[in-house]
Amino acid sequence: MTPSARLIHRQPLPFARSERSTLGVEWELQLIDRDSLDLRQCAAEILQATGPDEHIHGEMMLNTVELVSGARRTVAECVEDIALAFDRLLPFTEPLRVDLTSAGTHPFADPLVQKVTDAERYARLVDRTRLWGHQMLIFGTHVHVGLEERAKALPILRALLTRTAHLQCLSASSPFWAAQDTGYADNRAMMFQQLPTAGAPHQLDTWDELEAYAGDMIHTGVIEDFTEVRWDVRPSPRLGTIEVRACDAATNLTELAGIAALTQMGQLVADIPEDQFRAVATNTLRVAENRDAFIAAGEAALGKPIEIISGSEEAALIYLGISKHNHFTDRSLVIDIGGGSTEIILGEGSEPQLLRSLAIGCANIAARHFAKGKITKAAIKKARDYAGTIIEPHITTYRSQPPWTRVVLSSGTAKAIARVLKKDTIDRADLDALLDKLADIGHADKLAKKLGVDEARAYGFSGGVSILAALYQHLDISRAIVSQEALREGVLLELMGRDDHDSDERERTARALQHRFGVDVAQADRVAALAEHLNAQLPAAAPTRFAPLLRYAAWLHETGWAIARNDMQKHGAYILAHAEMPGYSRLMQDILAILVKAQKRKLPDKDIAALPEAHRAWVWQNALALRLAVLLHRARTPIAAIDYPDIRRFGDHYRLRFPDGYLAARPLTLADLQQEQTLWQESSPWTLEYSNPI
Repeated sequence: MTPSARLIHRQPLPFARSERSTLGVEWELQLIDRDSLDLRQCAAEILQATGPDEHIHGEMMLNTVELVSGARRTVAECVEDIALAFDRLLPFTEPLRVDLTSAGTHPFADPLVQKVTDAERYARLVDRTRLWGHQMLIFGTHVHVGLEERAKALPILRALLTRTAHLQCLSASSPFWAAQDTGYADNRAMMFQQLPTAGAPHQLDTWDELEAYAGDMIHTGVIEDFTEVRWDVRPSPRLGTIEVRACDAATNLTELAGIAALTQMGQLVADIPEDQFRAVATNTLRVAENRDAFIAAGEAALGKPIEIISGSEEAALIYLGISKHNHFTDRSLVIDIGGGSTEIILGEGSEPQLLRSLAIGCANIAARHFAKGKITKAAIKKARDYAGTIIEPHITTYRSQPPWTRVVLSSGTAKAIARVLKKDTIDRADLDALLDKLADIGHADKLAKKLGVDEARAYGFSGGVSILAALYQHLDISRAIVSQEALREGVLLELMGRDDHDSDERERTARALQHRFGVDVAQADRVAALAEHLNAQLPAAAPTRFAPLLRYAAWLHETGWAIARNDMQKHGAYILAHAEMPGYSRLMQDILAILVKAQKRKLPDKDIAALPEAHRAWVWQNALALRLAVLLHRARTPIAAIDYPDIRRFGDHYRLRFPDGYLAARPLTLADLQQEQTLWQESSPWTLEYSNPI
């Protein structure tokens, strides 16, 4: 039978319009007996006690409750809905000695003794699926992302499918089943795929095909309606969303927020070219011990690179975002208090001139001085004094500059203070009065009700106010205005001006370091020209944002001479790895240091092996181009373009070809090339060959 002759029982699936990229989150929780740690079949009792609640639902099993957010704009709003619903459940679970926990499966519960909720749809499912239906002792996290039109549903579904496995890996929390280690990190997925409509979605090109699929499944009795299609990623016509269902139940609210954020962002950025996209991470990941693993997992789930930016680059981007939007023409001081760092930037017009990133933020000050949310006058004084000790070493530097005409505050901390004060300017007296009020309130848990502080910011709020008060005191600030712009706007503006070398912060930084360390600029430019000539002939292209690094490495390859000629490549690498370099992410700085270290002698094979896998091939290639350019410019004199060698890659071989007689006339260069050939053979995945010099 031809496809056109096939009988299709088409089921119309009207698609409800949603606001673009709105979010809805569903989180399934286990009901755990506090004494036995086994599952309790008491969901019906708990739900009856709570009464109707749009954020608390029953599920298939009586051992489960589901917390559901509203349709929100942000992840934080979704998590707040769920956290509040969680808190509302506790008075009803506590008398039953029941705890709310979460993971993809329970480690030892017997699936065959669990009870199914008394609802027709669940009874129908169990009847159809028999043994497998009885074993759906699994718990998940579902995230809905709103779509403004139906035409986007299937293309976005296909795009998200390329990242669903990564999200599944990130959330995997179900290795055990019936007291056995299954050998799978995500046994929930293994169980769920036994249902006839679970797993990966069908490959459907049009909405008509989806409606035909639904109609056939209903006609044959596999499902009653489309809600019983339980694909890992599915359109939800009734809600006007794409729903990602592949994740195990998040084990905590932070993990839940991460899954929701990655899902939302995955939908938003799926079709954005890499050179038009930039995701940056700040102090939290700068200091995190597991930052590399986190970045690798985040990039895999997002499908886009994530950069850890330095404190100085963060400060420069903040200033750029604020100054451009507010059309600064004179001298301005910008202060941004984050969770783990505080940036202080002094600039002229739109140009930052003095940048400092201090290791104090509202979160670490709160953890240090306002333990468990307790706020006292003594704690506030200690917090202010401690912040003062971090600020004080920089005071002379700032006060020695020409005076600024305005002070601008940015970030969530400043905006939270402004909302509490109900004004867009913050005076020193305002801060002193606010600190007194915080001490009177006495605890972070009361700040939402007493002052209207967002619950997500409540525990860090006193720390942020203390830091700002210390800054006012030490920098002699009497008044500051609050800006709505900050890092995000700076990143966007930098992205828009990336092709304009005059606005490229990285280029300015590299040239400034040349001047600081007395680099021979003419030699650096010669090396850069030849290195880029060689690299252009080879296949491993660096990601767009990393492409200029070879040129900057050539410009800076002799910075180490400022310390010593011996091992200058190591000294230069150390300088670049530890310098404040506005415009460079942490990964960029690491690669730049590796390239400078690679310019001569031992190949940095272990350093390159430690990089994310996606970057290793092109870094090796850049290292080769730089080494050859440095080697061939040993005489520190120009090389005519006609004498440039050609280079090609054949499999794992690099092959250099020189003009006739070139090497024969340069025996020292030939000797260096012979040594270079040995080094590449011994320490890299590649070999190096060159044409016969005779």
